[in-house]
Amino acid sequence: MKVPQYPATTTQTPTTGSQALEIGLPTAFAAFCTRHMDTYIRYTAVRTGDRHAANALVSAVLGDLAMTWIEVLQSPSPSAMAWRLLSARADRDATSAGPHRFLPTSQADAVLLHYRLGLSAEQAAEVMGRKAAELTWLLRQAVRAGAAA
Repeated sequence: MKVPQYPATTTQTPTTGSQALEIGLPTAFAAFCTRHMDTYIRYTAVRTGDRHAANALVSAVLGDLAMTWIEVLQSPSPSAMAWRLLSARADRDATSAGPHRFLPTSQADAVLLHYRLGLSAEQAAEVMGRKAAELTWLLRQAVRAGAAA
């Protein structure tokens, strides 16, 4: 198997203390982060109950993702890979259980994204790396589980 060439880079300049650190990131990775970061932070803030902890968690997840970005791009769904990593880390660090205390993780994530964060089914599906029909099914299953409880 031929290893793809590293994508073109873009430069981000985060500030650490009083020093600026220039980091080259693959353009596709930077675009992915830009597209998903706000939702990831909002999701993890609800799960952790702390915006600062949410920022640290999302930074760690995106750092892990950056380390394997070429493999992520070769997967059937980069969004699904990223979401699994984020959701697992949030499960580990969560202080606020919400729907996660009584629903399977994928259903609870769908409920949180759609009902708590106000994403449309299509938006939530895209963030989780799923098809809209799958997300709708997860929401229906969650409603049934809630009705049965």
